[in-house]
Amino acid sequence: DGKEIFVGHIVKTHEGWVTYKCQAGEINEVYVGYGGFRLKAKNPKAKGYWLEDGKDVKIIGNIFENPELLAQS
Repeated sequence: DGKEIFVGHIVKTHEGWVTYKCQAGEINEVYVGYGGFRLKAKNPKAKGYWLEDGKDVKIIGNIFENPELLAQS
């Protein structure tokens, strides 16, 4: 939808989108690590998922104003 994505945003992957271990409709936090923007994995020991194209996700909030969104996922 033309919005820039920043660290701390909470995003939801679009329906029909699937990548390695990340499912369509999943809610994740955006962070920077391992050389790029990533989506935090639910498992704290995992590196998370690459966020290569902002078209794959929709911003639904951020960790500062909407932390409860992460509890729903």
